[in-house]
Amino acid sequence: MFLTTGLLATLAVSGQMSWASTGILVNHSFEANTGFGGASDNVSIRGWQNLNGSGTANSPRTGKDANNYYYQWSNSTLRTSPGLRPNAQPGQQFNLSFLFGIESGTTLWEDSYVYIDFFDTGGTLISSHQHVLPRTPADSVLSTRNANATAPANTAFVGVRLHSRSLSGNAVNMDRVLLNRVTPTGIVSYNLGAVGSHSWSPVVTGTNLTCLAELPRVRA
Repeated sequence: MFLTTGLLATLAVSGQMSWASTGILVNHSFEANTGFGGASDNVSIRGWQNLNGSGTANSPRTGKDANNYYYQWSNSTLRTSPGLRPNAQPGQQFNLSFLFGIESGTTLWEDSYVYIDFFDTGGTLISSHQHVLPRTPADSVLSTRNANATAPANTAFVGVRLHSRSLSGNAVNMDRVLLNRVTPTGIVSYNLGAVGSHSWSPVVTGTNLTCLAELPRVRA
């Protein structure tokens, strides 16, 4: 199923479907790829802030690597743009789902992380939940990973950060970075539209998630 930009499918446990809007992670699949296509510091990626120590490569390639965030050097960091972080409240639970894979190399890679970051009303970082990516050899398939965190006191915004300290000669691909808010409503909201089109097959199992992605709403 292919849907247009900005639509969210709200899937009830009963299987009924309706349409609704929710929060954002702009360009969560890196389809708006200004800045892709070469290795340079601080390239422009819509919705994201690139903070590199020595460099990064971003490439609108085909196949499994199509428009992924692709980084190869040490001290590469990509985070949600400060002005585009979704609103959050203390006590809210968040799930982060993303795809990753090793692009090249045969040795185990190390020291790569994703973070769920929490900020106060002034944009100051007050807490981070770190998820260490497993050390694994290169593979032709991007696999799904998940991380979870609860917003602490004084939280006003939530963001995502991807960081690599050392890749041991390998390169990493990241894609479809989805931030979800856990809700007790019995409704699961999935973003089925992005900048570009994707096909999803959501399955409701246990905890319910409200997906925060892709509706262009300006944040403080």
